[in-house]
Amino acid sequence: MSDVFILGAGFSRAISPMMPLTSDLSKEVVDRYKHAGSIPAEVGRMIEEDFEKALTFLSQQNPDLTEEKNLRKKELYLD
Repeated sequence: MSDVFILGAGFSRAISPMMPLTSDLSKEVVDRYKHAGSIPAEVGRMIEEDFEKALTFLSQQNPDLTEEKNLRKKELYLD
């Protein structure tokens, strides 16, 4: 039988204090994104609050949105 280890958020920080957490990366992403000015305000806030949640939101189809808006979300996710 093999050992299984489940590593949670912050594991890399436990190895080295120089390693960023996901929350540390969100500001970097927005600062470096070539079209940062075109990020909708609600998505920008989501990115700042929880980058992983924002990626999940952007990657998934939302049945309440038009196809055009879903494609724009997908484009932002892929960028």
